[in-house]
Amino acid sequence: MSFTVSKKFKASIKLADIPAYRIARQSNVNPDVLSKLMTGALYVKKGDERVIRVAKVLGLDPSKCFVEVGSREQVSPDQ
Repeated sequence: MSFTVSKKFKASIKLADIPAYRIARQSNVNPDVLSKLMTGALYVKKGDERVIRVAKVLGLDPSKCFVEVGSREQVSPDQ
């Protein structure tokens, strides 16, 4: 099973008061890796430690940060 980050995770980063590169640094994640996670260029395993560290910086529940590839959240409304 492949997972990616949830829309809630992505929105939290985009709406944060600090830039994404600072979120990455505070969570000890390479900014390039965070960018790839945001665009879906990297799949993750559920419970990926990088995503969990970012979630903690953002104050998110880590269990709400993952979504299975192909789930309803991943399908656009016009498909």
